[in-house]
Amino acid sequence: IFAKRKIKTENPLYNNFINYFTPLQMYWVGSLDRGWPSSMRGTRDASQDFVGITPIDPDWTKKTILQLLSHQRKDGWFPRQISTISRQAPHDMRDFADGGAFFLELLYEYLAFTRDADLLWEKTWWLDTDEQSTVLEHVIRAVDYYIRPENIGEHGLCKAWHGDWWDIMDKIGLKGRGESVTVTAQMVLGLKYMLQILDWLRGLGQLDESYETYATLYAEKREGFIASLKTYAYNEKGFFNGYFNDEGKWLLSNSDPDGESRLYLVSNAWAIISGVADKEMKKRILENVEKYSFGRMGYNTGSSNFKHPVSCAGRIGTLAFSMASPYNHAQSFLVRASCIAGDKDTAYKATRYILPIEEAYAPVEKTLAPPYAIANSYSNSDANLHRVELQFLSGTVSYVLRNVYSYFFGITYGLDGLSVQGCMPEEFGNCSAEFSYLDKKFTLHYNKVNKAEKEVRFNGKKWMKTAYCEEREGYYPFFADADMQDENCIEIEY
Repeated sequence: IFAKRKIKTENPLYNNFINYFTPLQMYWVGSLDRGWPSSMRGTRDASQDFVGITPIDPDWTKKTILQLLSHQRKDGWFPRQISTISRQAPHDMRDFADGGAFFLELLYEYLAFTRDADLLWEKTWWLDTDEQSTVLEHVIRAVDYYIRPENIGEHGLCKAWHGDWWDIMDKIGLKGRGESVTVTAQMVLGLKYMLQILDWLRGLGQLDESYETYATLYAEKREGFIASLKTYAYNEKGFFNGYFNDEGKWLLSNSDPDGESRLYLVSNAWAIISGVADKEMKKRILENVEKYSFGRMGYNTGSSNFKHPVSCAGRIGTLAFSMASPYNHAQSFLVRASCIAGDKDTAYKATRYILPIEEAYAPVEKTLAPPYAIANSYSNSDANLHRVELQFLSGTVSYVLRNVYSYFFGITYGLDGLSVQGCMPEEFGNCSAEFSYLDKKFTLHYNKVNKAEKEVRFNGKKWMKTAYCEEREGYYPFFADADMQDENCIEIEY
């Protein structure tokens, strides 16, 4: 595990934690299905965990992809959790809407890292029939679930049904009207992934004519989701609302039912991650995140609690749960979004609150937890301020590593090459990362310089090839497959 990749910054404590304990904890979480031996595997949870595990153990990721698909319903929907005992065992069939959206990112990241096109033509079962279909057909059905008219609400957003990533917002759309801003933003990215996968297969000569119409359909639906999010979910205060519920009310918005304005960290992070938010929107969102969400020990998932009970708002609406507390998984989404927006200061600040290793950010006498265990959340109550509430769970651990390698260092695997889209914190100084890709070795150096014109060098030569990143709205160094040698050195000035 430790030999697969490593980083070196000017902070030895950070290096050791990222190089050694974090991948071990991620591997442990993946082994135990969300961090405990429950015999249940969450579709959303496994999808996020195994994006992080892919560069370390792609074979294990492939097995997990096939396992998840063999529990997919034939209409394209994935259960909230599947039994790891058998397909016939009871599964968690609550109608959460986000499993397929997270799965699409897992599939894309696996294909980009391995180029295993053969996987798409393997066959596996459906949950509700013994019929087998190709992986590609399963994936087509997963996308179809989100773009069918019955699963799109009155604002052109994906319906929430039982809920999405935030489990305690679990009564948003049970009656079939509620919509999720987060899932819609995720599908903007998911549809982009599908367009790239189809184009890649076409280039390999593996795409049957029967699939050609999907590209046009996906591009059209993606643009529709983007337009709907900007028109209906982006509010006049400069951030995205969280939900539209069954009673026709926007929640976690600029005008909540109790008269307050609230910012939901996750929907706004995903608006940036997906590329929905343009440059001005990103700026205003992050300003509002700082204004509404930053609290006593990090960025709160919801900026404040409701003043009175709110119907069709899940457990949050009962006032039994606090949303004004830092949930490190949500903060991890913020780190990714901040890097994409080019805000390295917010990204690094949030990271320091997520990690348990600095006493100033995670004081042991308050957390009452070991300073090596990544926690999922902290208490925000006066009686137990900063007390760890959940340790060793899925999501956050994988995201910590993803944020380091994919967003700080910017290592971005693609279907036609490698790009480097870094957002390097000043505190890292002169730093480096070692990793392998397509059976080739890479060393990536970031050199801190004080000059206007920054230079990129590849294997000793000045490098000018770039690729455009839609979400970041900029051009970044790009290295095509044909450019790569058995051993490669990338040097980037920043």
